Amino acid sequence: MMIDDPEVRVKVAKNAARKSGPGHWEVICKDLEPADEKKCRHALVLLARVDNEDLDQAIKEIKERLGKNSTRFIRRYNKAYRKVEEELKKQSGSKKTEKEEEPTDFTVEEIEKIESLKKELLENPTVAAYDKYVEMIEPWGVVKAQVATEKIGRDARVELARLKGVKEERIRRLAEERRGITEKIPRSEIEELRKPGPDMWDIDIEIFYPIALGVVTGRIAAIGEAIETFGWVFDGRALPELTAIATLLMVDKYEGNLTKLMSFYSAVVVRLSKLHASNVTRVAAEAARKKMENILGIEDLAGDIMKEISKAVIEEGA
Repeated sequence: MMIDDPEVRVKVAKNAARKSGPGHWEVICKDLEPADEKKCRHALVLLARVDNEDLDQAIKEIKERLGKNSTRFIRRYNKAYRKVEEELKKQSGSKKTEKEEEPTDFTVEEIEKIESLKKELLENPTVAAYDKYVEMIEPWGVVKAQVATEKIGRDARVELARLKGVKEERIRRLAEERRGITEKIPRSEIEELRKPGPDMWDIDIEIFYPIALGVVTGRIAAIGEAIETFGWVFDGRALPELTAIATLLMVDKYEGNLTKLMSFYSAVVVRLSKLHASNVTRVAAEAARKKMENILGIEDLAGDIMKEISKAVIEEGA
């Protein structure tokens, strides 16, 4: 399957996750039993989310999950992929002819937005500011976007270039940590734990959902609890990678909010310390803490903080 354009894969999977609207999933997954249809839709979502370098592994997993329906899925998927690919090419050609006619004048509101962004980039340069820049120029053509970029000034442009690199590094790091979890915990083991019974355990519901919800809502306790649970269930395997993913997500959302990030750090350190009861989980917990400190950029500061906390506890106990 030559499906190496992420944008096309995302469009093929539109509305597939929750059947929330029309999309190619209706054709690709039609005539299947409910359980098989769900697997088919999940396969679409998986292909939309996975990086190109992990495509082969994803396709292999999809074939195993779909079984007898995999051949039909691949045939239909390829057809939908080619259709979307052709549509995007036509749209791209249409945009090229429109560029020459596109106006480059700015409204008062757009000028205010450019000035506000310039100030933010100079005073509080974060990845969130870079995202605002990308969102601002997205509806504009190349020429207008270039004029806007000129208007924010050289210093702000330097920050934009730096922040773009930071964002790309975070995306790369997230992908690397996800691969680390996949390598250390076989999917077959995760699926085995999902089977109904007294030991049933779902990594999506009990780990990934609480972490995602905790990041979005700022409920740090839920993240710490999920990390600790993960550490016990898998005896510390992939604990550093999971902690790194949670930390990267927190930094991405709360960059610049030192209070929130330090609260997150403290809460997770407390949860990781509970894993010290076992030698195996203790080593993993220490590695997880170091990864978290590295991402937060507080390796040196963390040691001093830990000493102060320890001293305060001893003095209080005395």
